Amino acid sequence: MSLGFDAVLLARRGARVTGADFSASSLTKAREIAVRCEVQIEYLHADSLDLPTALHGRFDLVYATIGVIGWIGDLDFPYEDAGPQIFDQDGSYANSDAVVAATQTIEHAHSLGEVVTATIGAGMRVEALREHLAVEHDPRGTFLMREDDGIMRLRLGGMPVPILFTLVAATEQGA
Repeated sequence: MSLGFDAVLLARRGARVTGADFSASSLTKAREIAVRCEVQIEYLHADSLDLPTALHGRFDLVYATIGVIGWIGDLDFPYEDAGPQIFDQDGSYANSDAVVAATQTIEHAHSLGEVVTATIGAGMRVEALREHLAVEHDPRGTFLMREDDGIMRLRLGGMPVPILFTLVAATEQGA
């Protein structure tokens, strides 16, 4: 799945969308997708941990897609985060076969409890939390197996285990 599809879906539903990514080539592809889909999306070349201050307080909804949380080192107190994990390999989240100039990534593993606690600590109200046992595409391209029904799952002892989650949170009224 390439960058930009989620933004296009939101724009098609009437949202005014701003997307940010640190990869200039990913943004180029995302802009091409938006043009082909005939939607207006503002894209910024920026690190999600260092967005321009002009964006602060400008949005009703913030959507972080697959993999974003893993690049945030200071999500909350270091409960389950075992510190930065360094990976050095070709490819990217958008294309595991891509040849990239910078092959090293630093990622953090955050527990679901950490994510919910950080959300509440940021003054937000958790409205929904859903874990997903299956996906149509392996976001990492590494360890999920496509099953007979065409869906990918991770199994332990034959039973599917959660591989992704969706957290919906909102700011408290008046915050």
